[in-house]
Amino acid sequence: FINNIILNPGTYEYYLQNHLDPETSYIHMDADVPTDELNNIKTLVSNDLKFVNEQKDDFHIQTGSTAYNTGFNVALYGINYDLDSNVRPVHEFYDIGAYEYQPGQLIKENIESNFKILQIKYISEKGIWVKFENRNSNLISFELYTATGSRLTVSLPYIYSEGVHEVLIPVTRSGIGVVLLRVNSGGKISTVKIPIIK
Repeated sequence: FINNIILNPGTYEYYLQNHLDPETSYIHMDADVPTDELNNIKTLVSNDLKFVNEQKDDFHIQTGSTAYNTGFNVALYGINYDLDSNVRPVHEFYDIGAYEYQPGQLIKENIESNFKILQIKYISEKGIWVKFENRNSNLISFELYTATGSRLTVSLPYIYSEGVHEVLIPVTRSGIGVVLLRVNSGGKISTVKIPIIK
């Protein structure tokens, strides 16, 4: 039981399997089963955890979260991926919780009502993979730039229907440390800085 986030955990107690009142705790353990419990966050409030959208059950963390880069090396237990099948860790240290923070996932958008980026990741030798939600059918294009403003690639505008979509934007140049993703959705522009970790 390592690197877990337990929000509003009730009592901080463990109960044996045959305890008479098990509903008072979320954790039930047989006393004869060996287990490790370390580096968990147990809290009554979620402010410091900085979940992306707790009200919509999006428990991905953002930078500045108390769970960010504070985890134990769970590879020692054979855990190498998060719940989204992303490799852990992304940075030098592991994150606490079900999801490993992905560079570029926190996006300050001005495309507020119709478009939302759900996830971004760099796929080595292929490009930038973007998963997004489109709330209205509209014309969307994606462009990639270097940090100095040189355009790397542009996708042809495409009319995406309502729903969740994925797109892979090729990056052909190697040795780029940071790229800027510019999204044009119905004339509204959003730019995201994405560090490329190789």
